[in-house]
Amino acid sequence: MSATKIWYTHNLKNANLTLKVKAIHLSATLPPGSSSGSITPIPHWRIYLEVPDQKSVSLDMTPGGDGQTGLILVQSRSYANTENKLVSFSASASVDMTVEQVMGIIRSNKREFYRFTSQGTGCRWWCRTILNDLEKIGAVAPQSTAHFDNYLHFLRCMKLARRVPHI
Repeated sequence: MSATKIWYTHNLKNANLTLKVKAIHLSATLPPGSSSGSITPIPHWRIYLEVPDQKSVSLDMTPGGDGQTGLILVQSRSYANTENKLVSFSASASVDMTVEQVMGIIRSNKREFYRFTSQGTGCRWWCRTILNDLEKIGAVAPQSTAHFDNYLHFLRCMKLARRVPHI
């Protein structure tokens, strides 16, 4: 599949490409159309690149038509992080970088070529991988990925105590 068919940027304002990223938020939301029935839905994770004026650009790796080939939906948002989040992890940017530079890091590491599991899961792992790529180049604080992993462990412990949804 060509890279042009993987990146969907029709809801990205070109002016947002040159904005400086202030923080990176990894946020989980309930999938569209899910309800609080007897089966707990698996949350969907996205990255929100917070830019000035409490706005963001979301990077949403989602399964394509075959359920496994990843597509990146890139959208300009009027908020820094989604209001609908179940949980969220944030890392401040350590260096000046633009939205376009973050997208370039994803491309240079070929992270747009992502395959989900046969069950269509893997968005959290993709978000974690991007965070780790940013950490390796010093764009976020050292140990940000380890802190995210610890945060997930904490959430799993809280889930066992029935205090948070399935993550």
